Amino acid sequence: MLLVDDEPLVLRALSRALHPEAYPILLANGGAEGLVLLTRHPVDVVVSDMRMLNRDRATFLRKVREQFAQVARII
Repeated sequence: MLLVDDEPLVLRALSRALHPEAYPILLANGGAEGLVLLTRHPVDVVVSDMRMLNRDRATFLRKVREQFAQVARII
């Protein structure tokens, strides 16, 4: 699972809530970092904040859909 947000505290809280000991969780501080992680690690699900400061999340999620069609996307 890949969690994408521009707030590190939110990422850490989500990671703890989703029980990282059960399955691997990657954290990305923004869409650009998220796309890099997707090229380096197998991911089944992307969970993204829709309103981040550095880029429109719809653009990030569209790129995930185009480049990694098998990955589920959750806002």
